[in-house]
Order: sequence, then structure tokens, then C-alpha cells
Amino acid sequence: MAEWIRVVIPSSEEFRFPNLCPGCLRPAPDSHLRIQSDRSRLKGFYLVAAKWEYLQTNVPFCGECAGRRTRWQRYDIALLLVATLGSLAFAGLITAWLRLAAWGFWVIFLGAAVISTKLCNRLLTDNRAVRIERQNDNTVTFSFSHGEYAREFERLNGQASPRETARA
Repeated sequence: MAEWIRVVIPSSEEFRFPNLCPGCLRPAPDSHLRIQSDRSRLKGFYLVAAKWEYLQTNVPFCGECAGRRTRWQRYDIALLLVATLGSLAFAGLITAWLRLAAWGFWVIFLGAAVISTKLCNRLLTDNRAVRIERQNDNTVTFSFSHGEYAREFERLNGQASPRETARA
């Protein structure tokens, strides 16, 4: 389980990233990837709908780490589909084996779906070096898997509040 370093910085239109790859810390990264925040924020509320907004920014990566991250982003939907189908099959087998009622199938399915989705998210999260955890009008919270990169990012952008360490 990786330990993530959180950095809270003032919100701005443009963030400055160190001239290092956040995945492997190689100098002079040669490609940029667009990353999106984990959570959205409410941008507008209308009579029949709400509009949500995700923060997106370009982060410099080396070619190898950029390829790995792009590959895992493509696997994201496939893993979710596999987790759902696997949970359905598991719930069906257990329900048939134990001769449970229909509600038993749904209880087992939901439990298996939650566990398999958490496992898939853990697999994907460990292959991300940078995350945007949350944002509001005043601050943005980034998480980094490397402490050196987090300190350099903090130096370039200014820190809005004390740094905290979190387990992902």
C-alpha cells in the first residue's frame, strides 16, 4: 500500500509542475497527460438538473510512465465490467448452491460488487503518481506518491495549509 503525500495549494488557473516525471522522478519529462480530479464540485444548480465540474490539468510525465498510465486508464472500464460480471456470476453460484431466495442473490451481488470494485480501484490507484483529490474556490488538494516531487511542487506553487500524509 503506497503512502500518499497531500499538498494543499491556493487555487489558480495554471499549476506549475517540477521538471521531473512524477512516476519515476526522471528529469526532463517528454510528454504531458491530462489528469482529472477524483471528485467533482457543484458548478450550478438549475430547476431540473445540477451541473458538476471536474478540475483537469496537464502533468508532465516521461514516455514510459505516460504509456503505463494511459494503458491503465483504458483498463479502467474493462476492469469495472469484469468486476460486475464476476460479482454476478459469484452471486448466482452462491445463491444456487445455498438455494437462497432472490433477495439473497442481490445481497451477495452487492457485497461482492463493492469488494471487487475496491480491489480494482486499489490496483488502478497504485499506478497513478499524481491525484487531484478535491478542490474548492480557494484551494486544491493534490496527492503525490513521491515525497521529493511533492516538496518541489509545493515550493513552486505555494502551500495553503499544512501538509498531511495519508494512506491510500
